[in-house]
Amino acid sequence: MVAISTAYVNCNRSGRIGEEIYGADDDVQKTVQNIMSKSVKELEDNLSSYIGNFPNTYTFTKNLSEKNLMANKGHVKTVIWRPSIITSSFN
Repeated sequence: MVAISTAYVNCNRSGRIGEEIYGADDDVQKTVQNIMSKSVKELEDNLSSYIGNFPNTYTFTKNLSEKNLMANKGHVKTVIWRPSIITSSFN
């Protein structure tokens, strides 16, 4: 299985950032359930308390996605590809 993420998934960290999943033992399902139980207004009013030191929801959800993937992949060999630029295309 190959998952595409971005190089910015750990932008909330300072110093040297290794190719690893930081906080892989975090309970992603609990975090998602907590967020989903809130109203849109409450999320908007308290966004920084939910995303912590991530600069935006994009990087926060990318980080959660990687953790969720690792927690639920079972015995499937998995590669996470983190390109530094992802852009759209138009044919």
